[in-house]
Amino acid sequence: MIGVGTGAAAASLLLATRESALGPPPVPGEVSTPARTAGDACCSDYADYDGWLVTLADKRRLVLDRVRYDDGWHAAERHGEATSRWTRGSATLTVVNPRTAATLHFDYNALAGVFGDAPQVVTLSAGDRVLSSFPAGGAGRRVLDVPLGTGVLGDGDRAVIRIGVDRTFVPANVIEGSRDTRELGIQVYGVRIELPD
Repeated sequence: MIGVGTGAAAASLLLATRESALGPPPVPGEVSTPARTAGDACCSDYADYDGWLVTLADKRRLVLDRVRYDDGWHAAERHGEATSRWTRGSATLTVVNPRTAATLHFDYNALAGVFGDAPQVVTLSAGDRVLSSFPAGGAGRRVLDVPLGTGVLGDGDRAVIRIGVDRTFVPANVIEGSRDTRELGIQVYGVRIELPD
């Protein structure tokens, strides 16, 4: 709708545009049909998500993608389109607990050669339970898929995942020309939980 001018001509244009887009205004005393909502029978496959009407499958995906980086992290870094964060050694993050069988996708980058012949060992845990422990050997970005059984993350709405490493490094001490004096653990591009189809 474009409103130009003032007075009766502009008001007529505004009313005509409203009627063509929304239909005629309701007549006083008549009952109009309310808009359908997520609770209606026709809309049982939909749910509200932050004020938006989305499919239930999309809501589960959107909710499970929410990750809060808690303790032990350096500031986020941009690499083209990607963002990563380094742990300071041990770090925690909070995820939405799916309370059902799911897969945790751990997207990380290992720096080959920093630790010599023995690769750094990374451990993912929730509470006292080890979810995965693996050598982060090889260079480049990788995604580790960790199966989560029902109840593995406990019975709360959220779960805390701890990322631990057996060794850290300071880039200035091991990479020629580096001035980076931060203590670094593992570079994490993201953590995502996915439900089975």
